[in-house]
Amino acid sequence: MTIRILHIAEAAGGVERYLYALLRNNDLNKVENYVIASQHYEVEKFQKYVSGIYQIQMAHAASIKEDRNSIKQIKKIVKQIKPDIVYAHSTKAGALCRIALIGMHIPVIYNPHGWAFNIIHLNFPHQK
Repeated sequence: MTIRILHIAEAAGGVERYLYALLRNNDLNKVENYVIASQHYEVEKFQKYVSGIYQIQMAHAASIKEDRNSIKQIKKIVKQIKPDIVYAHSTKAGALCRIALIGMHIPVIYNPHGWAFNIIHLNFPHQK
């Protein structure tokens, strides 16, 4: 028996490297992976590790028009694939997928993959 996982990723960079390592090391006899990736991904390098890959436009910043379109596309793909679990990689993908999955009763794993901002270093007085 295999488990069907749909990965959704907007941010590239470190998230893309993590996703590539994860997919490359999965047991294809146990896990059937699908990916919805943003326009920032080089989807060709994932193809031999997944059962299906979809590339859609996802705005990095909040954009009602673009986000609405992304949500529609995600919902349509989810209905086609019928995943057992959806794994959202990064903040934007997490938000879009949770909205798209409303009422579908599909478990979601969310991984922010780090900070979405730079930490400001504060200088504190040294204690003597």
